[in-house]
This record gives sequence, structure tokens and C-alpha cells, in this order.
Amino acid sequence: MPNEETSPSLKSPEAKGRESLLSFRDFLKAKADKLGVRDRHRRRGEWLGAIHRLLDQIRDWLRESDPEGVLDIEPYEVSRTEQDLGTYDAPALKIRLGAGEVDVRPIGREVPFMAIRGASGDATVFAGRVDITDGYRKYDLYREINQGKDLWQISDERNRFTYLNAEWFERIRQNLLS
Repeated sequence: MPNEETSPSLKSPEAKGRESLLSFRDFLKAKADKLGVRDRHRRRGEWLGAIHRLLDQIRDWLRESDPEGVLDIEPYEVSRTEQDLGTYDAPALKIRLGAGEVDVRPIGREVPFMAIRGASGDATVFAGRVDITDGYRKYDLYREINQGKDLWQISDERNRFTYLNAEWFERIRQNLLS
């Protein structure tokens, strides 16, 4: 005669619930390990942190160059989906001067190429792209991680790379708002 310990059909509903809960936990753990979910969350957080730091720097440059507050600066979010990061909402900025409008918009963490000769003169593997655009013209910013720091490079129409700084950002802004 089967006893309650060994027969699944005679187990109490509470015991069955605990068993299925544990097996579902095991299932989730195995699936998360297989899909790299924990690494996905870490990489997504790292990417979003880099975007926040870039936008903070841009806001600082805008405050320095616009002490009278002529520009309208509006933060917003864009939804992105990437194979390795899943779907997420990323911060972005809209910069307006009269009818002129410039978007600073993240494109993605996964960049499908590297610069043969980046701004440093060496081959550079990129870890993210943000576009600055007026809807017609655009500048691509590529993120390089160097000794744990974000360095943003601008690519021109001839695929030459230069590091982003306040002077370059001002040139871009003037060009796109003119």
C-alpha cells in the first residue's frame, strides 16, 4: 500500500504546492543561467548608467553655454530592444531653440563594428551608440570603455573619429540648430 510520502497522488495540496514551487524555482534558475539573465541585467544597468552620465555631461555643457536659459531641454525616454539586453526604456534629451529641435537619442549598447583607427589611433571596440540628430542630419557618438571610464567618440562623414568634448558638442549643436 503506497504511503503519503511516496505517492504523488496522495500528497496533500500544500505538499504538492511546495514541490511544484520548488521545481518552478529550479526551472527559473536553470533558464536564467542558460539565457544569461543575470548578466543581461548587469549589462543593461551598465549601459543605462553610461547614457545617464553622457546626458548629465551634455546638460552641464548646455547650462554653461546657455546661462540665460534660451534653450528648452526636455528629457524623455525611448524604448529599445536588443538581443543581449532585452527590452528597456532609455533616457534621451530633446533640445529646442525656437522651431529648431535636436534629439540626443540612444541607439543601442551592441555596436556591430569597431573602428580600425578610433580617436586614439588604435583599433577600438565600441560599447554603445547614441545619435545626435535634427531629423535630417545626424552625428553618431560611439562609446569606448577605457580603464573603466566612458569615452565618447564622434564619427564624421569620412569615418574619422574624434573624442567628444564641450567644443565638439557646441559645433554639433550649432550645426543642427542652424
